[in-house]
Amino acid sequence: MVQVSKKPTRNKLTAATLLQRYGFLAAVLLVATILAFKIAASDDQSDSANTSVHGINSVRAKQAADTHSKILSSSADKSESTVNTDQDTGEVVWDGTESAKARRRQVLLQVQDSHTTITAGMRVGGMLSAQSILASGRPYLIYGTAWKEDQTARLVSEAIRTGFRFIDTACQPKHYQEHLVGEGWTEAAAELGLKREDISLQTKFTGLSGQDPGQTPYDRTAPLKEQVEQSLAKSLENLQTDYLDSLVLHSPMSSFDDTMNVWRTFESFVDDGKVRRLGISNCYDYKMFTKLYDQARIKPSVLQNRFYDQSGFDVELRQFCREKDIRYQSFWTLTANRKALASPNIKALASEMKMSPETLMYVFMLSQGHTPLDGTTDPVHMAEDVAVMKRIIDGEDIFKDPLLIVVFADKIGVPREYSAPWDTDD
Repeated sequence: MVQVSKKPTRNKLTAATLLQRYGFLAAVLLVATILAFKIAASDDQSDSANTSVHGINSVRAKQAADTHSKILSSSADKSESTVNTDQDTGEVVWDGTESAKARRRQVLLQVQDSHTTITAGMRVGGMLSAQSILASGRPYLIYGTAWKEDQTARLVSEAIRTGFRFIDTACQPKHYQEHLVGEGWTEAAAELGLKREDISLQTKFTGLSGQDPGQTPYDRTAPLKEQVEQSLAKSLENLQTDYLDSLVLHSPMSSFDDTMNVWRTFESFVDDGKVRRLGISNCYDYKMFTKLYDQARIKPSVLQNRFYDQSGFDVELRQFCREKDIRYQSFWTLTANRKALASPNIKALASEMKMSPETLMYVFMLSQGHTPLDGTTDPVHMAEDVAVMKRIIDGEDIFKDPLLIVVFADKIGVPREYSAPWDTDD
């Protein structure tokens, strides 16, 4: 849920450096790409200065759509050397081999004009609405926005252009820039022609113990109920919306009574039409969560927890979520399992399935019907992650042999669970 992001390092590529390092073919590729975009730029001016998305007209958009389609296709066949980014830290995760470096250079060249490529590509891909994704009943990724600081608006906008439709944030200024999330999603939506209902916005109320005393977004001396109300008002203002798709309690309060007081206030927001779904995060106590569920008038729709072995991978809680149709959202999905993902057995399995261990971890979570938070800051990885999510939403069973799920779960240390919710007959 709280993710560290680092700015991706980009090396400036020129025809000369490419020729020196990678040979004549790479230099020709760069020159051809530059010429293609110069032609597209001239088409912008000659066709229409007004028919544009971020200054891109329909001619250039079609060219970009073709490029993005190739990226989506290539991600389905990517090798074990494909790069990925840690969902929590934003750190580039790849094996450093020459094949991995070549793959990254190739994709970066393909998406050097990422705004064009992603915008047009997702229109072609047709995955435009959070509502349609929810209606499919399939799992999806949610874009996490913690610790992205002044880059938040740009990254959120880029994520939406790539195809993310679910955004997670919090009214907690020391870790999240919620107002920049608002700027980012509205900018991308305007460019893509998306409506508010096409994007799902989830934020959190954070109690005093999780706030920086110097930048608490509500009156610290106010009664608890008023603190929650003030936090919601600030979130609606920051996110530039009149309702939230999901409101999550960042962690249980110091007492169960206070937790229920917050929840009752949450329920009033649903009654007033300001919030559609409710949830709780950092709740690892099965008895407490089920007690909350039993006493709640409006039942939790979301449980967002760290996915790691110290909690036993939330086996009981995840089973309860399945039974009660509660969306289990995981954070630290990669960071907390880095050692296992680096093991030879996992690398070999990922190689057999033609993807990176990190992407395979996402696929495993999605195959269980869960919702991993993905906080990548790299546009290439955004495109690859959206591509694998789209394959699953479109109905592809990536783990075609159920035994592979068992093998992966065993190797990662997760107790065996090998049936996805939509595959059951009851």
